[in-house]
Amino acid sequence: MTLRAAADVSVRFGWTGSTRRTVLYGRIAACVQAWLADWQVAHDGAAPPVEGAPIVSPPLGDACVLQAGVDHACLMVAIVRNDLARFGNWLADIRGSTATLSCDVGRAALEDLTQRMGQLAGSGTVAQYGADAWPRDLTREELGAVGAVFEVGGVAVNLALSRDAVDAVCPSTPSPTGRSLQLRADAAGTASVRLTAGLDFGSISMRELADLRVGEVLVGECPLETPIRVSAPGSAPVWNARMGRIGNRLAIALVQPSSQQENV
Repeated sequence: MTLRAAADVSVRFGWTGSTRRTVLYGRIAACVQAWLADWQVAHDGAAPPVEGAPIVSPPLGDACVLQAGVDHACLMVAIVRNDLARFGNWLADIRGSTATLSCDVGRAALEDLTQRMGQLAGSGTVAQYGADAWPRDLTREELGAVGAVFEVGGVAVNLALSRDAVDAVCPSTPSPTGRSLQLRADAAGTASVRLTAGLDFGSISMRELADLRVGEVLVGECPLETPIRVSAPGSAPVWNARMGRIGNRLAIALVQPSSQQENV
């Protein structure tokens, strides 16, 4: 039996990114592994995988829901109430015990897990949650809430963490803004840029252009002393230059910055 997911559509903002979610699931898994080592009689040292899951808000009475933390920094741990006895039997590695005893074991273990998770989030105070719906900060992923689930003994354990709880369990690492900008500046300083030197040769009609043949000589409209415009791809001309020659290579001599560059 699975818990019913709550549907909520609203403005999207403040989502917890996939990278932080991955780290968060790993820290939850480490907490679960330590918890199982203390509670499961036949524990083999392995930790169940923790995966992302829709935020759940089960109907009152259908689930055992425990809360750690208060206000905005809170988390919930929930298990289907009818699974408590099976959960307790699996932890104690026993069969045929009374339902009351098995439920007590399962609930005590769940309370301890909630307390451990709460300590990661900054608050180890655990309380039974009995309201009809979970707090808004826990059910809306667009506010940064995160849902997760793991399975032990065939029983699904659902978790939900508010954004503040996520930040406490998995603090974001501020990017070194100054250093990052410096690195980009260094990279830009050594990047190569292709330059184009062009001369406004003049214009001809479309009919004349269509009739051009190999060997024809075109006479430009500009004097020889007309400056050549130097530009980079996608930019306005940045320099005016004169054409020259060095050995068997064409060359240009920069004369002055282009007026178009000065107006940018």
